[in-house]
Amino acid sequence: MNVEFTSIKQSAEVGPSAAIAISGLTKSFTPGMPVFSDITLDIEPGSIVALIGANGAGKSTLLRCIPRLIEPDMGKIRVLGSNVLGPSRELRGVRTRIGFVFQKHNLVGRLSALTNVVHGAQARGFGAKAWLQSLAPQSIRKEALHCLGRVGLAAMAAQRADQLSGGQSQRVAIARALMQHPEIVLADEPAASLDPQAGDEVMQLFAALMRQEAKTVVFTSHNLSHSLLFADRVIALGGGKIVLDSPSARLRESELRDLYV
Repeated sequence: MNVEFTSIKQSAEVGPSAAIAISGLTKSFTPGMPVFSDITLDIEPGSIVALIGANGAGKSTLLRCIPRLIEPDMGKIRVLGSNVLGPSRELRGVRTRIGFVFQKHNLVGRLSALTNVVHGAQARGFGAKAWLQSLAPQSIRKEALHCLGRVGLAAMAAQRADQLSGGQSQRVAIARALMQHPEIVLADEPAASLDPQAGDEVMQLFAALMRQEAKTVVFTSHNLSHSLLFADRVIALGGGKIVLDSPSARLRESELRDLYV
């Protein structure tokens, strides 16, 4: 494969200025069979990064290690200057600054779209007041409705989440992430459960909102077109290593397909 790509940084220490800095990260679920090993990379503030690779390459595992939803075996992770693998108090603090958009949306089906967006304020210290929109302060309800408006669903605020389409549900999940006021947003295959048209619409909306907010974003995807269109940088995993790390503008979809052969 003839792809010009940037050199992969293999420093011993995590970068001090990066929004996300990972050094020597290794994770195994079966002893002696690492999903990936010695992963080192820095992600700059305000950048949008696509993480790609074949099934089993470790994309989702790496993404979930960043906020320590999965415990790595060894290595270092710093997020916004905090040591993710350090004391639990430091971890709790940094998690409030990270939004997560899941493939399966993770909405509470029996609750309204508005209440699900209000839940995003829990990370900001509102606690039980952010469990139901009827209990939330007026300022929080107003802000949640504004977030729904930004994803085009203000008119469906009262609709139960389990009555929404897949694309609508993911829009609500994006609104909930915005409600959190995160500095970093992690998205695990945010369009994978949607039909092609809805997936394209959701990714276009997601990327536009993230750029407007100047968020640092890492998203995993099997959709190579989405990776090239919506990311500034593409990182590919294969064989437990980073096999490509390049600005998306230097890549073609046909070249990325070679990674799956």
